[in-house]
Amino acid sequence: MKKIFLTLTLALFVIPFGISQTLGTSIDQNGNSFTWKKIGNQYWSTINTNIESYRDGTPIPQVTDASEWGNLTTGAWCYYDNDPSNGKLYNWYAVAGIHDNDENTPNKEFAPKGWQVPNDAEWNILITFLEDNGFNFDLNSSENTLAKSVASNFDWHDSNVVGSPGNDEFLNNSSGLNFKPMGYRMDSQRNSDFDQINKGAFFWSNSDDENIIGASSYGVAFDQVYISLPGDANDYNGYKDYGFSVRLVSQSPSDILLNGTISAENHQIKNIVDPTDAQDAVTLGLLLEKISNLQEQIDVLQSTSGSGAVTDQDGNSYPYLTYGDQVWTVKNAEIVTYRDGTPIPQVTDATEWANLTTGAWCYYDNDPNKGKLYNWYAVAGIHDNDENTPNKELAPEGWHVPTDAEWTELENYLIANGYNYDGTTTGNKIAKAMSSTTGWNDSTSDGAPGNNQLNNNSSGFNAVPIGNLNYTPSFSNEGLTAVFWTSTQDDPNSAINRDLNYNGTGSNINVNGIKAGYSVRFVRD
Repeated sequence: MKKIFLTLTLALFVIPFGISQTLGTSIDQNGNSFTWKKIGNQYWSTINTNIESYRDGTPIPQVTDASEWGNLTTGAWCYYDNDPSNGKLYNWYAVAGIHDNDENTPNKEFAPKGWQVPNDAEWNILITFLEDNGFNFDLNSSENTLAKSVASNFDWHDSNVVGSPGNDEFLNNSSGLNFKPMGYRMDSQRNSDFDQINKGAFFWSNSDDENIIGASSYGVAFDQVYISLPGDANDYNGYKDYGFSVRLVSQSPSDILLNGTISAENHQIKNIVDPTDAQDAVTLGLLLEKISNLQEQIDVLQSTSGSGAVTDQDGNSYPYLTYGDQVWTVKNAEIVTYRDGTPIPQVTDATEWANLTTGAWCYYDNDPNKGKLYNWYAVAGIHDNDENTPNKELAPEGWHVPTDAEWTELENYLIANGYNYDGTTTGNKIAKAMSSTTGWNDSTSDGAPGNNQLNNNSSGFNAVPIGNLNYTPSFSNEGLTAVFWTSTQDDPNSAINRDLNYNGTGSNINVNGIKAGYSVRFVRD
């Protein structure tokens, strides 16, 4: 049966940083679909390579044993930690197509037709283009501070280094390259096997550094602002038997191939009739006609977009997502003033906090590297003890702290739309879908946030387990729970909250004293 290899191109005229970009999807020799993006004059894949054979179909062996891996001189691949839920890593021999130890045998091609593993020159073209076109986090075009622009928005270890991938992850990936921190594999002879998951993304170049054991590679670390280059003092250049991720580059991915034998060879395909069946190609004229007919609806949808970012009164930015008829922020509040600019005091002393009857906030453990917690007085905007004074608004304009009923609506939406960990649409089993992919204590319970954390957060809600300040008051439950206030008061001394637990499968409704310190989210008016 003949395999069909297709490259689909979709031109989008969007202008991030003033650059027109082309997006598309191609298929490798194993039938895996991979996305790509035009950056400058290059086309780069935007997901890590997932192939298991060379271009001609010769298998690349999977090697799980550390000793066997360390003794290889031919191509091989593995999953990080030998866990199929993690990404694939390849040694350099696979990248170079070295499939046997016979020097007279030609090397294989690793990449699919029309693509190749980038060499040092191609990596440098990419880096120079990004530097020259405003992708440095500090907008400095004279040096490489590109890590944040190429790193994915999720899964990075936290960092307090401004401009690093682990700092404000949701601001990452302005380039669209989406480098994920899949770590790498060393061999057993160098005292380690797998390392740096959630801390680094490391990629091979196909350039040999002209010694027996080493080859060029490029890396991004959670706490660094630059792309590490071959020869850097802090680079991640690897021995050829290391396991790194692989990306692909092309000068023109526009070929249409049937089993690799028929190619359009950079020519347009003319005189296609309008489609009649579901899998028929679409002509440009028909596509433009359909878009024109839908333009009014497109304009309405864009004007009421359900995703984006909102900025609060202190200049903090929060990404938001739409869930049914609701729009929620998916990052915890960081506000230190009410909407009208009145300061919310930071209180670090436990005795002072316990005696409060007005709004306040603190960092968990009074550590500025950790998240902000608020008492319920702040949620309610109670800023003084004068009953005749109107309460303030905590949330930015157009937003509010969700009520208990609004939390219930969110939960019901997630349940009904398949976000239960087991795919059912009844019962509250949405904790995993709502939880961040890092920071949770380990759990062996199926469907719990602490079990296989990389599979968390399918909803994008990204609840982070920063813990809470309890009524004692003392800090507790870091890594164990993510607790959020509702704006709904239960009685004069308590209010309703929601929590997610590292070992539980559902979101939980609780009533606790209003002096406690919890996280806060916002919902659009």
